[in-house]
Amino acid sequence: MDRGPGSAPSENGVNEHLIFELLESVPGVAIQGYYMDGSVFFWDQASEQLYGYTRDEALASNLLDLIIPPEMQDAVRDQMARAEIPEPRVLHLQRKDGQRVTVYSAHTAIPYGGQQPRMLCMDVDLTERERAQEQIARLGYAVEQSPSLVVITDTDLRIEYVNQRFQAVTGYTQEELVGQSPGIMRYDAHNIDLYSEIGQELAAGRIWEGQFKNRKRNGDPYWEKARISPISNSHGEVTHYIKMAEDISEQKALHERLEFLAFHDPLTGLPNRALIFNRIQQAVAESERSGRTVAVIFLDLDGFKDINDSLGHEQGDALLIQLARRLEGQLRNSDTLARFGGDEFLLMLKDLDDTWTTVPVLERLQRVCAEPVQLAESRIVPACSIGVAVAPDDSQDAADLIRCADLAMYRSKERGKRCYHFYTRQLDDQLQGQLELEDALQKALSEESLFLHFQPRVDLGTGAVESLEALIRWQHPSWGWLPPDQFIPVAEQSGLIHEIGRLVLRLACRQIQAWRRQGDTPLPIAINLSANEFQHPELYDRIMETLRAYDVEPHMLEIEITESAAMHSVAQTVDILRRLSDAGLRVSIDDFGTAYSSLNHLKRLPLHALKIDRTFIQGLGDDPQAHYEDATITQAIIAMSRTFGLEVIAEGIERQAQADFLLAQGCRLGQGFLLGRPQPGDQLPPGAACAAPCTPTPPR
Repeated sequence: MDRGPGSAPSENGVNEHLIFELLESVPGVAIQGYYMDGSVFFWDQASEQLYGYTRDEALASNLLDLIIPPEMQDAVRDQMARAEIPEPRVLHLQRKDGQRVTVYSAHTAIPYGGQQPRMLCMDVDLTERERAQEQIARLGYAVEQSPSLVVITDTDLRIEYVNQRFQAVTGYTQEELVGQSPGIMRYDAHNIDLYSEIGQELAAGRIWEGQFKNRKRNGDPYWEKARISPISNSHGEVTHYIKMAEDISEQKALHERLEFLAFHDPLTGLPNRALIFNRIQQAVAESERSGRTVAVIFLDLDGFKDINDSLGHEQGDALLIQLARRLEGQLRNSDTLARFGGDEFLLMLKDLDDTWTTVPVLERLQRVCAEPVQLAESRIVPACSIGVAVAPDDSQDAADLIRCADLAMYRSKERGKRCYHFYTRQLDDQLQGQLELEDALQKALSEESLFLHFQPRVDLGTGAVESLEALIRWQHPSWGWLPPDQFIPVAEQSGLIHEIGRLVLRLACRQIQAWRRQGDTPLPIAINLSANEFQHPELYDRIMETLRAYDVEPHMLEIEITESAAMHSVAQTVDILRRLSDAGLRVSIDDFGTAYSSLNHLKRLPLHALKIDRTFIQGLGDDPQAHYEDATITQAIIAMSRTFGLEVIAEGIERQAQADFLLAQGCRLGQGFLLGRPQPGDQLPPGAACAAPCTPTPPR
């Protein structure tokens, strides 16, 4: 039986072959012809492309095996058996490679003489359209669920769509925004120029990228990092614009915070040294053109360490914050106040008539600094020392102006604090001298060219030497003899005082060791500790290690500290002195009477002796009875020492009348030029190191 398309005319007299040729020429439609048993008699080229079978393969096969999926075969077979024409519908059929294709399938019967019924099937491929629809759905879902803020507008910049993320961030609903211009969300007026720039870029067909600040529905600002692109149709015509944006408000806030901290003090919120340095440079540059004056003011809080130590750092911080607010209130908008570090503030006053224009400002600063402050349970009356440098007179360099103001501030400290001082060239000369002295002192310490002299401490009744005081000496190869009061302050400021203290301790122990090797029985040696040394956390360990290194017993060493150092932090002083005393060292208070000491505090200290300051002894002159005040103070110190069970040592005795008066008042021990000048250890009178009587030396 011929199952291919014939050339005979149909019942209507139409040549069937021509019909099939016409069908095959229909674009976009795949046509198959099959009998009711499923055998294929027509398979066009479109069917080859759609299903993957060649015409020969198809004509030799059954339609059920070619394209009907297994789950549909029984139903299709029943329809064929009944010669039923299926309704047009969408089907998911099977390709040769196993993939499914979606088609819109329509059937029609073909009568042909007495032959068995035939069916013509016409399939339109919907696969790509279905994929496109799925892709559109996925894209729509992705856009709706995107973490980005998505806005779509028409070419007139009227909003047509905003996604959920945009609504969540801004608080606007889509209904509120559709048909509106994006300008509804512009924050204040600062974005007007930016919006104009965006419009120009989009009108030119270009993509715009950048950041701008917009407004939420509640009026709060937020920052966007956005990319706005034109959307074109298949003809290249722009139909819409789409904005993909990210809410960068948190990043922006963090960046601004970090930028703020880079140039501001985190405690007070004031500019820091980097920012004020830049502003001073700018102000000086402006003053060069205008001829105006710029003042740099260095302000340091007096006694701040004591406040921190006594009340705690939290209260110290509270004081700095209050002081910062007070100082700010005294300045113009054009001035700058910065926290320079610790308890130091730096002020810059610009556009001044002359140097003296700063004086009223300085007076106000001193006044507001001295106003009482309530800190926790304590009422503090702070004070400050101020130094001033001006441009262009002192310098036209920012760093140098700050240095000059700092020098002037230290001059205020030296002159009793609570005052202000202007920079002078003399301060630079003094600084240069101090630097040279510091360098020389550093070299002397490294070479151990400093040495000790020893001054006897004598029993005023018998003349016997009971102990010695070690005194540091320096003979510079070029400058000659340098007294301690010339280089010790430099050592204190530079920190070299700790090295000097270690050297004095070593030399004293070494001298005791040397006397023993000579066969003498050495006397105890007293060494002085500065306030800085006394506060050093390793003081006790350093002393004990040195004693062990030279095999010196603790009772051979006496520690002298000044009254002011002892009263600096009484609790700490008691702890250190008790450890030293328990270890066997003697402890005495030097220069007693020159600082205020609470008797309640004094009685807590584990002391062995008090030394009456030389100023009171020298004040007695040749006739103590004629110098009532000094005599009365001296008598009071001696009486108080007896009450506390302490030995009394008078220093600076230069007159026999002074020695006689002291002995009569009950002071047994003394030292001074009358009793013996400081000498090197190997030049002491024979036996002086082992308690021999000492012949008084007449004063020069």
